[in-house]
Amino acid sequence: LDMGAEISGQGVTDAAQFEYRGARTLAVANKCTTSATYLSKECGAYSAQRAVVISTLNFDLLLPQMLTSLTKVQSIPAIGAVDIEAFVLVSDPSAAAHFLAVARNSNGVSKMHSVDVYAATKSLPFSIFQSFATNGALSVKYAEYGQQDYLLIAQEVGNASLLRWQAGYFTTDPVTNEYLFIKGLFKKIRSIRPTGFPSGLSHHFSD
Repeated sequence: LDMGAEISGQGVTDAAQFEYRGARTLAVANKCTTSATYLSKECGAYSAQRAVVISTLNFDLLLPQMLTSLTKVQSIPAIGAVDIEAFVLVSDPSAAAHFLAVARNSNGVSKMHSVDVYAATKSLPFSIFQSFATNGALSVKYAEYGQQDYLLIAQEVGNASLLRWQAGYFTTDPVTNEYLFIKGLFKKIRSIRPTGFPSGLSHHFSD
């Protein structure tokens, strides 16, 4: 199986499988792809542009469990990507159809990077939706509890963050009296102080 240079290159850090527009899809965080203009010691002969590559999975017609190839759908520049999370919101029918969160640990120079949330509609590809500043992001996880949507973010230095989706709503402009729609967003609701040196993130909700 030839997956192509961008997926078979060195430096894969994470992968997530999800349903995307009716197809089984794989997102791969890869440090070393063939689209960059510079090299690094870490990537050797490969270029050091780090990206999340999104591909659909193609299966044999007679043997539907046999993967035959991958078809690249989109490549997202994401320097320092170390963790990715694909999810669909349950609390807001007005939100985008698909979301992909990317934890970016470093850009090769500074640890002051971010967790980026990308959104895709049924007809448009993934594009940046929200960013959250971190100090060496380690992990980002999605969770659904009680018909609410949450993101949890862990970083090397500082507290972990818990964010909750605030659904979009209609309101009236107090000046023009126009009817406006305020789109939904993730809002930080809590900081969680870790013990010791964090290395990852897991979650568990209980009643």
